Amino acid sequence: MKAQATPEIRFLKCVQRWQKKELGQLLEVSGSGGTPSATNPDYYGGPIPFLGIADINDRAIVRTVKSLTKLGLNNSTAWLVPAGAISLAMYASVGKVGILQQDTATSQAFYNMVFRSDATRDFVYARLLKSQITGEWEPYISTGTQRNLNAEKVKAFPISLPELPEQEAIGSFFKRLDEALEAGAQKVEKLRKFKQAMLLKMFPQGNSRVPEIRFAGFEEPWERRKLGEFYEFKNGLNKGKEFFGHGIPIVNFTDVFHNRAIGLSDLVGRVNASPEEIKALQVKKGDIFFTRTSETLEEIGMPSVMLEDCESTVFSGFVLRGRASGHDPLCDVFKAYVFYAETFRFEMRRKSSMTTRALTSGAALRKMYFSFPSSFEEQEAIGAFFRELDELLEVEEQKLEKLRQLKAAFLQKMFV
Repeated sequence: MKAQATPEIRFLKCVQRWQKKELGQLLEVSGSGGTPSATNPDYYGGPIPFLGIADINDRAIVRTVKSLTKLGLNNSTAWLVPAGAISLAMYASVGKVGILQQDTATSQAFYNMVFRSDATRDFVYARLLKSQITGEWEPYISTGTQRNLNAEKVKAFPISLPELPEQEAIGSFFKRLDEALEAGAQKVEKLRKFKQAMLLKMFPQGNSRVPEIRFAGFEEPWERRKLGEFYEFKNGLNKGKEFFGHGIPIVNFTDVFHNRAIGLSDLVGRVNASPEEIKALQVKKGDIFFTRTSETLEEIGMPSVMLEDCESTVFSGFVLRGRASGHDPLCDVFKAYVFYAETFRFEMRRKSSMTTRALTSGAALRKMYFSFPSSFEEQEAIGAFFRELDELLEVEEQKLEKLRQLKAAFLQKMFV
């Protein structure tokens, strides 16, 4: 057997050269699945999990959207793949892999692999992740109406591997990384759900004038008014693409869509604007921005507030700017969340239009109702609470992203 080169990073005391094999040589049992007739309702909805591509999101495949009856399993080429097997997508998202956590049937779109040892299974799983990331399946993919692999190509895939103890060390290392990633993702998801719950409880719902949860010392009912009573709205800058990429900062659609509050350091876009355009479309501290268009009503009118003083900064035609026409009843940090709370989001969806795309306008915004406490002290307390929550979320998301990058780097350096 021909010896292969060794990886760039290895565990201590691992010195043997890696050997090249075909993936099929490592398998104890393997095969693709099958799909029962979709026209027979007696084949579906039973106790047997039935894997679909959307079910593979992490290392562990815990649950499936669809399921089969025993009758459906017996009347197809599907088979019950045992827990612990690797399922690899051969159609659509080619190369996507996961490890089954329960006995599961799959369609013919998956190649299912049972290994002689968990150590080899975990090693191969990490190696196949690398192949997905680096596009190693591309030379094997047949193109036509749909990109796909077949069983013979999967089994013939070349894979270099060390002796079993090193396989176990590498597989265990990436398993622990995956567990850390899963724990981090769960923490982020819990924080997001907590934030959504508090947005419901700390802002009045429906016609109520009092939120369910309130800071101590505040008892006055909130006011409910139309935006047009306090704010004027304006469309932003529209220019040819040759004017973008250089010049002064510009508040773009993505800045507003992804951030409830923005500062100058968040603005990466640049535009060459005339003095007249800068004067007419100048961004100021306290300006509220709303995304003007979206593919769905659920995402229309996402809000963001500018928290810093700006010089020579304008905003894009894909967003609307709201600016107080006189007395501003809201403090800046409160603005970042009052228009993101579900009460106002419902108002936004209800009063925006939908044709081929969802649209809102300054005229529509002026007619929308919003609720707020008259006390700036209460507004600041609410805004600070959500601001701190967002900062905590950002820290955890950054940790998660760094861990993903670390994993990707190790996948590149720990395999041949």
